[in-house]
Amino acid sequence: MASGPASQGAPAGLALFTDLLEPAFIASLVAFAEDTLVRGRAGELAGKSYQVPPADWLARGQGRETVHFGVLVKCNKVLNAKVEPLPPIVLEMFSLLQEAGVFDAEQRPDTLCLNAYAPGSWVPPHVDSEAFDRPFCTLSLLSQHEVALGEMRASEELEEGGA
Repeated sequence: MASGPASQGAPAGLALFTDLLEPAFIASLVAFAEDTLVRGRAGELAGKSYQVPPADWLARGQGRETVHFGVLVKCNKVLNAKVEPLPPIVLEMFSLLQEAGVFDAEQRPDTLCLNAYAPGSWVPPHVDSEAFDRPFCTLSLLSQHEVALGEMRASEELEEGGA
């Protein structure tokens, strides 16, 4: 079922994989995510696992609900706080992605941030800390989305109405 990386025209080091997971497994991941968010909102998760952005961010559509597994990452920093361990379904997903060649055994993640975005919400441009091991993997469930990666040149910023 898996199709390999589709990287035509992509920045160096970027690969797009499609159709890696079976629909039934995706449905299980979605159910897990929805249940975990409900538990987070109810205060039933360990320590600081569940995070919601400040009210002023939410008012302008910025940010998302996040559940941290393995480690707490906030404002691009790893913080010493208790969070949920990686659950079996996430470990299974990591194994499937590893088998599909998304990453190798040495690159296998040991943390996960489950991000839930409301329709129309956004995250500002940023660079993830060099302290975080590469590669980063993003798995989108329930919707397709566009992500801009790389740096904008001054001429592109002017065309976009920037500085």
